Amino acid sequence: YGRGVLKNDEQAVNWYRKAAEQGNAAGEINLGRMYQEGEGVPKDEEQAAYWYRKAAEQGHVLGQNYLGSLYQNGEGVAQNYEKATYWFQKAAEQGDADGQNNLGTMYQYGRGVLKNDEQAVNWYRKAAEQGYALGQSNLGTMYQNGEGVAQNYEKATYWFQKAAEQGDAHGQNNLGTMHEFGQGVPKNDEQAVNWYRKAAEQGFALGQFSLGDMYENGKGVAQSIEQAAYWYRKAAEQGNENAIESLKELESPGAAIEPPTDGYGSWNYDNYTYTGMFKNGLWNGMGELIWSGDHLGHRYVGNFVNGLRHGQGTYTFPDGTNQVGIFENNVFQQTAEDIDENEEADLTWDDGSTYSGEVENGLPNGFGTYTFANGDSMYGIFVNGKMNDPTAHCDFAVGGTYDGPMVNGIMRGLGTRIFGGEYVGHSYTGNFENDFFNGEGTYSFPDGTTNVGQFKDGVFVPPIANGQDGDYFGPSSNGLPNGVGKMIMSNGEVYKGDFVNGRRHGLGELTYANGTKVLGRFENNEFVKNASFTESVKIGYKTGNL
Repeated sequence: YGRGVLKNDEQAVNWYRKAAEQGNAAGEINLGRMYQEGEGVPKDEEQAAYWYRKAAEQGHVLGQNYLGSLYQNGEGVAQNYEKATYWFQKAAEQGDADGQNNLGTMYQYGRGVLKNDEQAVNWYRKAAEQGYALGQSNLGTMYQNGEGVAQNYEKATYWFQKAAEQGDAHGQNNLGTMHEFGQGVPKNDEQAVNWYRKAAEQGFALGQFSLGDMYENGKGVAQSIEQAAYWYRKAAEQGNENAIESLKELESPGAAIEPPTDGYGSWNYDNYTYTGMFKNGLWNGMGELIWSGDHLGHRYVGNFVNGLRHGQGTYTFPDGTNQVGIFENNVFQQTAEDIDENEEADLTWDDGSTYSGEVENGLPNGFGTYTFANGDSMYGIFVNGKMNDPTAHCDFAVGGTYDGPMVNGIMRGLGTRIFGGEYVGHSYTGNFENDFFNGEGTYSFPDGTTNVGQFKDGVFVPPIANGQDGDYFGPSSNGLPNGVGKMIMSNGEVYKGDFVNGRRHGLGELTYANGTKVLGRFENNEFVKNASFTESVKIGYKTGNL
């Protein structure tokens, strides 16, 4: 990477090879990557597979994931979904989020294993609950479509939001869809445009198509055929068939003489307009139906099957009243509140506190919302009755919010507290322990002044000169750093990122005493791989407040 020396891929290969030939797994992975990408050596996917296999057979999760991907795509080896699944399973069972997400994909599409949506959800959830953006997006899609779980737009939106806020283009586009059709959130075309644009600007074809459609129809943005054509063309260049068709229609006005056959589209009928998904010429999937003529003011947003309102949806009457729940063959069946799902319940305690969400053995387990008797509430992931979520959200009755990790119902880790009521304008971002500011953080006052440094039990501790090296700021377990934190070492190095059992393990940023930096993946304190673009975004998200 040209750090401290001139960039020289050939020399990098030389040293990676020396490490690899001694059986060092990190060296094997890096040498495989150089062969796969053709850096310092001719591109050779068979050699990449050879070295990834060496690392994989040592139990290294990166090697297992990389080798699984080569088998999945038939690169350097004959395509073999069974072998891809085998290696993804190895990584997943070690708790690796990439492997868990990859294994979920194999179950979802029945590649190398029998198709099993419930197992797909299981593995996506494991990845999602570790904060892995693509796993969060995939889990949201399963909730959105009711695959492997009961269809639930609120949960779908929750997971899409998690992924989108980490910069994941899939999550951003999916979150835009939820805002456009008012699924799990109030309908908001401006927010839909905002999220579609974020995905589109990352080169995500479906986001580009969606943004083009918003411009074409003037939804959430001023209508612009030029901008619509620009974004359709971007998506069409990547092979998006819907964009290709939309671009043809823009360039040949009036050419369309019948409704779309498949994919996303819009069509004006005699007394209503349908916008949404088509299959075999019929409305199938998510869509919006708006009536005119004698039924002016009627509107339905939700699921369609073979041209009929069928599934979860919302029917709005001209007077503003709604039917929200399940429809079957155009007939409203029951409200969402009346739907009995074995995994969900509404709980009430003697002190007046309540819970609504997923349960197990009579306790909150999974996604849900807990409301205290005083009006405070928190939502996210619960385990055995306690909130355990690395990205929990709390709303306080007196005003203000908390966003950050919660462990057994206690604020612990790097989070943000925004105050309301008489303290409106005050905020704190930094480390929490036992619900108090504890560790390094920044407290901001309404006049713009700040207290920056160490806090103990919610009280600012003025800094002393030349603070001790070797300090750690972040969550701990059994006396060892565990989670996302920051460590200043005695040799002047500073590491910010993932820790496991006191070691640098996961994604992080290491700054050496001379000021040079490495940004990427660490394994047992060792730097093993430079960050990809997506990983760089993830590292920035993780460490932005450190």
